[in-house]
Amino acid sequence: MLFSTSSSSLNSEVSQVLSENIPSRSSTLTRNSTQSQINEDVRSKNFTDQLPKKLIQLKKLKNGGTTIKRAKEDLEYCYDSLRLYENPYVTTSIDKKCGYSIDMCLENKYKTLMFSDLQLNTDYPLYYDSSLNHLSTNNERENVTPLQIKGKIRINIDRDDQVLLITSQTISLKCFTKEYACFIDSGAGENSKINKIIKELNHTEFFESSTYPKQQLKVTHHSLCDKKILLTKGTYDYPFTFTLQSNTFPATFSSFFGKTHFRIESSTSIMRIPSRPKNFLKFLKNESITDKIILTEEIRVKRVLPSTCMLKFEMFQLRSYNTASDVVVSVIGNSKLIEIGTPFQMILSISKTDSTIELQEASLSVAQRMAIPSIDSKTKKILQEPYIKKSEYLLRTVESQSFDSDKTIFGFCFDDVVIPNYVDGLPSWFKTFYCEPSSFYPNYAALKVTHLLLFKINYSRNEMVEGIEVRKNYRITVNFPILVGDSDISTSSLLPKYEMFENISDLQDEPPLYSVVTGGSGC
Repeated sequence: MLFSTSSSSLNSEVSQVLSENIPSRSSTLTRNSTQSQINEDVRSKNFTDQLPKKLIQLKKLKNGGTTIKRAKEDLEYCYDSLRLYENPYVTTSIDKKCGYSIDMCLENKYKTLMFSDLQLNTDYPLYYDSSLNHLSTNNERENVTPLQIKGKIRINIDRDDQVLLITSQTISLKCFTKEYACFIDSGAGENSKINKIIKELNHTEFFESSTYPKQQLKVTHHSLCDKKILLTKGTYDYPFTFTLQSNTFPATFSSFFGKTHFRIESSTSIMRIPSRPKNFLKFLKNESITDKIILTEEIRVKRVLPSTCMLKFEMFQLRSYNTASDVVVSVIGNSKLIEIGTPFQMILSISKTDSTIELQEASLSVAQRMAIPSIDSKTKKILQEPYIKKSEYLLRTVESQSFDSDKTIFGFCFDDVVIPNYVDGLPSWFKTFYCEPSSFYPNYAALKVTHLLLFKINYSRNEMVEGIEVRKNYRITVNFPILVGDSDISTSSLLPKYEMFENISDLQDEPPLYSVVTGGSGC
């Protein structure tokens, strides 16, 4: 609702013509209604019959990249939200000449939303492989409390001789995405070359997908159909609230193979009015003096594990042999969940039964698999095998001098293995686990990022080849799927499980100690 903390009195005749204090109308759209409406609009044949779209760059606008001078209400202004250099976040617009400013006020706690709705499937966890068709269904997800974003748009008028006429004011939470796929053309013959081209998926041809939101929630304070609001010197706030249900928006992500990005966008259309216009009604009809002020701020949406998930406390153990079974490798890990920047423990054991075998080197790496859909170029149908980009990041090595040739059993305990933070050298291509459904192929993931712990043991042995003894090199590879996340992914598991009480007498007299809940020492 619009309210004023300080305002000057208005002429009664002008106030009757222009000013009406209209309560704010906020509507929180569900995922289904938002998604179906946007899809229908974008794919509709009559989509181009709507308001013409004009592509702009925010950094080129007036007043610090915020103001479109003499904006036209019969145009829809669009910008590529994912090109941050051309369209940076700006939350304040100051017009010194006209004596007013507009601010988007949003506390830091609302800029990152963490939903504890990351479901991994029970029978076959999502992080086990790169397949795109094993998605969690809605009935597998827990009921997670909705999260809210609260803020306000503040308009401040400094000058006594300045009056602003608000013609429209809206705030939107917009989700922009870019999806990619590998288009495969197998050719005509069996021996013909297979061509693979990675391209962006797009609903339309006349603008990029990142210029129009995939989903959005909108709060409308004033529309062009409402009576206009006259503001004099003072400070005015437009509060807004967005309510996000769990599992309704994809998580934030950025890579060469896909992007998901959120912005809160405030759009305010105003008419600048002199203190004493000679012909006020004629001035009111002059729409060529309308300015549009656009303010934006970044919002991040993250998925974390629910409190019922104990993956962080699950150990794993595996064993591998070479073909001759004379080299045995055993690996024990203290957790199936690895957090970036947090040390974890690995135990490596190698035994050999042949004295001629010489162990040369052992290494521990984390392997990343980034998968996107593969699509037949002719039929446009999705193929069973996705396109996978494979990468590895080396964590630890054991040099040859650590292997004593007289020994047959070797053991190594790595207590401080860590995937470093990005500021400590982790390359930007390395991402945490990610899996979100595609808007083009609903039964498949748009992009999936999974990881493996990878042990490689190089060794050599003597073998007889055509009566001659030669030295041959071999490698044993041991891998295990793990879930890689950031420091927030297990946040919910540190909290006590929610229990509903029907009677106040069921509650404990005293809350549990922090050390009891977390298993550590209190602070």
